[in-house]
Amino acid sequence: MKSVKKNKGRALVIGLTGGIGAGKSEVLKILGGMGFPVLQADQIGHGLLRDRVFARKLASRFGRGILDPQGLVDRKKLGAVVFKNPPKRRELNQLSHPIIRQKIKRWVAAWRKSRKRPYLVAVEIPLLFEGKGYPYLDGVVSVSAPPSARHPRLARRGWDPPEIRRREKGQWTQERKDRKAQWVIRNLGSRRDLRRKVEAWLQGLTAPKTSGQSDRT
Repeated sequence: MKSVKKNKGRALVIGLTGGIGAGKSEVLKILGGMGFPVLQADQIGHGLLRDRVFARKLASRFGRGILDPQGLVDRKKLGAVVFKNPPKRRELNQLSHPIIRQKIKRWVAAWRKSRKRPYLVAVEIPLLFEGKGYPYLDGVVSVSAPPSARHPRLARRGWDPPEIRRREKGQWTQERKDRKAQWVIRNLGSRRDLRRKVEAWLQGLTAPKTSGQSDRT
């Protein structure tokens, strides 16, 4: 496990990642509800697809069939093109991820300069380890759950088993993310149980660590 960067009195910048359906967004909601500034990389990506200049760039690579009548990217049409085609998915990531990383970097920099000086800010980045390029994070939390918990959640989104397998093949395994992260929050029970674990993790950030204390909750 990598060590955590010292924040030297400024906001501690935490990246949230984890397997598909593990509960990353739920942890982010909990932190946001506690008053911490939060951001989702996926929201930036979705906003990017509503940018006409970027839409034209994608249409030149993947065909005008991905556009809606207004000339913006239709997410479902784009997904049908890239998610079943790993080379095209990688090309999409190469186009979008540098822009997303830059926007996150600016957001983080703004909070670090803010007079409000929050103790912690959190960014949910599903492909944090896979995409790299986030040196400004002070530490990473992996929200973790086994397939037996994650797959039923994904099925409720309307994903069938082949779709789940395709999505999972495009990123690190849950176990690999857990090993790489500074902290692991296991999401195996109710939302109330998850909130208790988030609160315990936050308490651990502010309390001195004793010998043998675990970074897994």
